[in-house]
Amino acid sequence: MLRLLRTACLLLAVLPCRLAVADDARSVIPAIDPARMKANLAEFASDEMNGRSFRSEDGKRAADWLAAKLAAAGAKPLEGRDSMLVPVARMPAASPNVVAWIPPAGAKPSGEFILVTAHYDHLPNARSGEDRIYNGADDNASGVCGMIAVAEALHADKLDVGVVFIGFTGEEAGLVGSRAFVEEEILPPARMRGLFNMDMISRQPDGAIRLDGGPKGKVLVDLLVRLAPQVPIEMKVDTHPDWLPRSDQAAFLAAGVPAVLFSCEDHEDYHKVTDHADLCDEQLMARVASLVAGAVRVYAREMSPRFDLSPLPLEDLDAGQRTIRIGRPVANAPYWKPATRRDPNRGLDHDVLEAIATRLKWNIEEKTVAEGGEAEALRTGEVDLIANGFLATDLRRGEFALTTAYFEGSGVGALMKAESPIREASDLDARTIGAVPGGPEAEWTRTAGFAAHVVDATGPIGVRASRVESGEIEALLGDYAVLATRARRDPAVRAALLAPRPTVFALRHADRAVADRIGLEIDALERDGTLAEIRARYGFTTHRVLGQDRGRFVALSPLGTVEWEYPSGHNAHDITVLGNGNMLLHTAADEVREVTRDGTTVWRWKSQPVPPYAGRVEIHGFQRLANGDTMIAETGNLRIIEVNAKGEIVRSVPIATDRPDSHHDTRRVRKTDAGTYLVCHEPLGLVREYDATGAIVWEYAVPLASGRDASPGQQGHGTAVFSALRLANGNTLIGGGNNNRVLEVSPAKEIVWSVGHDELRDLDGRPILLRWVTGVQSLPNGNIVIGNTHGGPDQPQLIEVTRDKKVVWTLRDWRNFGNDLCTGWLLDAPEGTVR
Repeated sequence: MLRLLRTACLLLAVLPCRLAVADDARSVIPAIDPARMKANLAEFASDEMNGRSFRSEDGKRAADWLAAKLAAAGAKPLEGRDSMLVPVARMPAASPNVVAWIPPAGAKPSGEFILVTAHYDHLPNARSGEDRIYNGADDNASGVCGMIAVAEALHADKLDVGVVFIGFTGEEAGLVGSRAFVEEEILPPARMRGLFNMDMISRQPDGAIRLDGGPKGKVLVDLLVRLAPQVPIEMKVDTHPDWLPRSDQAAFLAAGVPAVLFSCEDHEDYHKVTDHADLCDEQLMARVASLVAGAVRVYAREMSPRFDLSPLPLEDLDAGQRTIRIGRPVANAPYWKPATRRDPNRGLDHDVLEAIATRLKWNIEEKTVAEGGEAEALRTGEVDLIANGFLATDLRRGEFALTTAYFEGSGVGALMKAESPIREASDLDARTIGAVPGGPEAEWTRTAGFAAHVVDATGPIGVRASRVESGEIEALLGDYAVLATRARRDPAVRAALLAPRPTVFALRHADRAVADRIGLEIDALERDGTLAEIRARYGFTTHRVLGQDRGRFVALSPLGTVEWEYPSGHNAHDITVLGNGNMLLHTAADEVREVTRDGTTVWRWKSQPVPPYAGRVEIHGFQRLANGDTMIAETGNLRIIEVNAKGEIVRSVPIATDRPDSHHDTRRVRKTDAGTYLVCHEPLGLVREYDATGAIVWEYAVPLASGRDASPGQQGHGTAVFSALRLANGNTLIGGGNNNRVLEVSPAKEIVWSVGHDELRDLDGRPILLRWVTGVQSLPNGNIVIGNTHGGPDQPQLIEVTRDKKVVWTLRDWRNFGNDLCTGWLLDAPEGTVR
C-alpha cells in the first residue's frame, strides 16, 4: 500500500459484534475457505513472483496469474474486450491493469457496476542483503486473494448490476493504474455505483480491520457496519481519513464514486523483505472477503435510484439540502485538468463553479462523463449541470437552460500544422477535416457553407491532434480554447478561431431558475474582476471594448460582435463610460456629449473661443468628476474648466505652453485625487501637474528611449506624449505617444518600470511593435492596458500586459476599427481600474 507519512492515529471507534441484523441479511454472507486463500497467497507472494514490480516482466507475469485466477472463478473480460489485460495508455510497456467482470444475470439489468479492487504490484528487489525479494504478502497479495475469493463467491449470483474486478498496477509508484483507469474511462464513471478496495487485509494484532470511506463512502461504510456482525468481524471505522488519498480508491472518490478502503495498521514487516505469506492471517482474510461479497449482494439490491431527474429547487440548494452534480469529460484543458503539486489549478470552469458555490453556499459534486456524451448525460439525469467548455448554439438553447456566458473567448476552432494556410472558415474548402460526431463543431460544419470532407475524430485530444501532425487530416475542429491550449505548448501546430461561440453552463430545461441564479452570480464575478482573474490564470483573458474609429463609436463583445454603435466622424481622443451606463463621447473636435444606450443626448458641451483669443478651440481630454461636474481641457483657450450639469463653468484653471497650437496644446488630461491636474502637452513632450490656481507643481520631460535617435512620422520615435495617470503609489503612468513606450515615473522623476517598442510578444509568439502609444489603463491586478495606434494591420490595437511584460490579451479587430483607434475603453474592467 502506498502510504507516505501517516499522521498519528485518531481515537479508534471499535464496532461491537452484537448488532441486531434482519434474518434476510444472514444468507448474503458466503462461506469462504481460508485454506484456499492461503494457498493462493503462497503462490502470489512466492519468490518466483520476484516482487511483482509494475515496470518489470515479473509484474506482467503477476498480471497473467491474476487474469487466469479470475477466469477460473468465472469472470470474463469486459464487454467489447478480448483480454482482461488493459494497458495503461501512457505506459504501454509496463504491466497492465487486470480487469474482469461478472455480467448482470438478473431480470432487470441496470447498466451499472459495483467494483471490487486490489493492487497486485509491489516493489523491485533490494540492492543489498541476503534476502532481496520484497514478496509483499500482506501488501498486497492478501487483497488480491480477497478479490479472487469474492469473484468465486459471486460467480453464480443473478444480480442486476455487473460486478467488476480490477487488479491495479503501479499503486506503489503513485496510484498509476487506478488513475489511468478513471482518466481513460475504461468504464463510465457515472455508472460506477461503488468500489470496495482491499489493500493489506491479513495482518492485525488486535484482530480488527480498518475501514475508511470518508463522506463520499459513507453509504458503503454504513452497509458494512450493518453486515459485520454476521461474519463476524471486528472493524475500526474511519480512523485514518489520511489514507483515503493514498490507495487506489482515491481516483474514484475524486470522480464522485462512493468507495471504501479495507486495510490494517502498518506492521513491522510493512515494505520490508520480511513481508512473507507465513505471517498472514488467512482467517482474517476470509472474513474480509466474506463481508465484501455479502456487501456487494446487498448493495446491488438496495442501491438508491442512480439519477435524480426532479428539478433543482432553489430553496433546497440554498438550505444545503440538495447537491448539484457537475458533469465534465476527463481532462479537457483549460476547462478541467487533474491538479498537480506543480500546478494546483484544476481548470477554468472548476474555478468559476467553485467561486459561485462559495458565494451561494451551495453544495457541488463533480462527476466525469464520456467525451462527446455531455448533452446525453444531462438529458438522462446522470448530472444536473454540464461544464467543460459547453458551447452555446441555437439547438442547445432550445433544449437546455443555458447560463450567462462565463467565457467568451472560444467557439469552433481548428487545429492545423503551424505552416498550414488555413486561417478562416473559407480556407477549409476542399480539405479533409475531423470533428467529433454530435458535437457543436459537427453541427457547425453542416451549416457553414464550405465544401470540406468531414471525418469522425473521436478519442482524447492528444490522439486527435496526432492525426493532424501525421497529416491524416488537414485540420481538427473543436473547442478553440482547448485547441489553443494545445497549440501553446506545441510549436508544430497552431489554432484558429473560426466561429465564435460563448461558453456556458447547461442545465435541464426545468432548471431555468437555477440557471438564471447562476447567471446573476457570473455577472457579479465579472463586475468584481474575479472572472478576469480566473480566465487569466489559464491564459484566456477576454474583454468587452468601447472605441471610436471609422466613423462610429462601437462596443464589441469578446467574440468581436457589435453590441452597440453610435455615429461619429470625428477621430476621438478620449472617452468615458459612466456609472449609470451613459457615455461621455468626443463627437466633434470642440464638443463632448453624454449619450444614453439608446443614442439620446442628455448633456452636451461645445467649447467657444474666449476673448481676446479668437481662433479654433479643441477638446482632447475630459473626465466626469465624483461630484457630477465634468472636467474639460480646452486647447486654444489654454485652460481647464469644470462644468456642472446645467452647463455652467464652476472652475477655470489656466495652463501654459511656450508653443501654442490649437490642435496640439494638450492630449489627455486627468484630475488627480489630490485635486491637481495632469496635463499631457503633446508637442512639448511634457507631463505637467497644475494646481487649482494654474501653478505648475510637478513636471516630467519624456526622454527619447536609450539608444534610439529621433525619427519622423507616425511610426517614428519622438517625445509627443499622449496620456498620463496618477497611480495609488504616487507614481505617474505615462502613455508615451510616439515615444513608443509606456513609462512609470516616480515623484523624483526616476523611471521605475517601462515597456519598450519591441519588448512584447503576442499570444502566438509574433513580435509586437509599439507605435503611437495612446491611452493607458491600470487594472487592480497590476496589469496595464496599452492603446497602440498607427501600427498597421500587423499590430494589435489594444494590449494587456503584466508587470513582467507578458501579453495576456490583445485586440486585433480590423473590421470594426482601423489605424486610428486612439480611444479604447474596457467595458468589463473591475472596480479600482485607473484610466
